[in-house]
Amino acid sequence: SFYLTKKGGYFGLIDIDENEILPFEYDKLILFGDSLVWTQHEDLWSLRHLFREETLIEDVSRFETFLETDQHVFSRYYKTGGLGLVNGQGQILLKPKFNEVTNVGTGQEPLFMIELYSEEADYYVVFYMDEVGVRIEAHAYNPQEYGKVLCEE
Repeated sequence: SFYLTKKGGYFGLIDIDENEILPFEYDKLILFGDSLVWTQHEDLWSLRHLFREETLIEDVSRFETFLETDQHVFSRYYKTGGLGLVNGQGQILLKPKFNEVTNVGTGQEPLFMIELYSEEADYYVVFYMDEVGVRIEAHAYNPQEYGKVLCEE
């Protein structure tokens, strides 16, 4: 067990014996999954493992937990290059280079639709991925075709 506490205006984590798990140097802390925490220092977020003193993702401008069930938890995270996806075990399913990630499956059986737009080619690449990162199928569309696809889904 651990506790989110604040000291000197900053957040940290301590255990039941008041031993410091994370130092009191963060503007915000948000628990994610069983052993991960999103930490904010100044304007940037990082995803850290609580017990391995390991930072999994750094320099994130924002993130959102967008699918949370008894079996799964996922966060979309935004960096300069685009949007990425990480699960509650810390597995980075997508590096941050995509335009959109949506769940077109269910909470119990997620199926992610991932969009990547190439301005140079004026084409959309869309692929589908399961909850462990296995790509199912992919398609490329020009903007007119892609508009029709979005209306059908």
